[in-house]
Amino acid sequence: MSDAELWRKSMNITVSLKIHLAEFRKFDPSINETFIAELEELTMKKGAEELTLFTNVDASRKIETQNLNAMLVEGRSLYQGVKYYFKKTFPGQKGIWNEFGANDYLKCRSSQPLMERFLKQMAVAMQKYLPQLKAKGMQESLLNEVSALASKIGEGNDKQELKKKERPAITQFHIENNNKLYDKLIQLSEVARYIFYNDKQTRDRFKVYKGIRRKKRKKKTETPENNTDSQV
Repeated sequence: MSDAELWRKSMNITVSLKIHLAEFRKFDPSINETFIAELEELTMKKGAEELTLFTNVDASRKIETQNLNAMLVEGRSLYQGVKYYFKKTFPGQKGIWNEFGANDYLKCRSSQPLMERFLKQMAVAMQKYLPQLKAKGMQESLLNEVSALASKIGEGNDKQELKKKERPAITQFHIENNNKLYDKLIQLSEVARYIFYNDKQTRDRFKVYKGIRRKKRKKKTETPENNTDSQV
């Protein structure tokens, strides 16, 4: 069962618990209004978390895609301008053309990491042959544009790496909230098995299906004190 389904299950169980609170509290006094409030808080956090994560991820992907496309288009455009001048300056000299990345362009034109390296290579060649290129009419500002775009793409790559490192913290919060919510639902399910033993319809409203699983925490080395496998 997905996280979204767990969230919906929690909402439904909370509604049923409010209806049958008296029966639960009679059997276990700790299942009271405070228990409901805690369950609702966890459920709301779960819903808010899902909404925030999906909204942020979706927005972030759109922005990253737009930036990526814009930078790649700009890189392809700059290459056409540079190509014009290196061909004009060194007609037929394909060895020099390749120093500007002529052989690599097709495989780099649609890849952000490859485009970054491609532009850096092209900037090195432009600097090397700058006097000859300027003699044929190329403005030095074109070299500056190539270097600036290479740096811009590099910064984009760095930001993506930082986002990847932020994910474990988000995941840990996600796991902890899931575990707390899961524990409460399991508690209600187990109590319902007893108090509604002869009322399957009501009992099933609190049933936590086998498809729901707690997220695993990091395993700890077992000792006689913390090994509870044999406990019921």
